[in-house]
Order: sequence, then C-alpha cells, then structure tokens
Amino acid sequence: MIDEKVLKRNIFYERLIKECSKLKKSVNQVERELGLPRNSLHSYKKQRVPSGERLLEIGNYFGVTPEYLLGRDYPINENEQFSTYEMNKVFKSLSFKNKIELCKICSVWMLSNLFE
Repeated sequence: MIDEKVLKRNIFYERLIKECSKLKKSVNQVERELGLPRNSLHSYKKQRVPSGERLLEIGNYFGVTPEYLLGRDYPINENEQFSTYEMNKVFKSLSFKNKIELCKICSVWMLSNLFE
C-alpha cells in the first residue's frame, strides 16, 4: 500500500522530474525513449501512482529503485548490490498483481540471459 504522505506530496512525480533534470532531458523525451504514449508520465502529476511494471521500467531507465521513486528509499548507483533481505522486503511490499508482473519480467530476463 502506498503511504499517504507520498500521495499528498506526490514524491513520485517530484523524483521523476529530478531524475529527468539529472539527465538533462524533458519528460516528453524520456517518454519517447521508453516508447510511452505522449503525456503518460505527466499524468502522474495528478496524484496517480504507476503500476509495478511501469515503476520497474522507469527505475531501470534512471538507474534507481522503485522504492526510491515512491519515496521509500535513497538512490543507488548501478554498481551497488541489494542484499537478499532488501530484495525480499521490496518484493513483500508489492501487491499480488505487481508480484506477478515482476515475476514475468524476471522470467523474460532469465531466459534471454541463459542463452547468451
């Protein structure tokens, strides 16, 4: 469940804008690079929260965790490793639907990397 403080301040949208500015890119440019419909990221300004799959996609693009985007964590760089405890904590915080989405993403990744 999303913390009400996140929704009131809309930390997700604040951090999205912050990450865009770090890369010196507009939100529209990021949308194009991710293959998203125009203004889909701007729609999160209106207190909406993205799906688990979208959070992972955006987090991967910027090199941050979904937890960070939701205001629950600090940014990490791509060289840092998560402990099993940290990964389990994130997984447990997801809804059932988001856990299924994440499992699908992991399965695709595993299959594509097994045959490289």
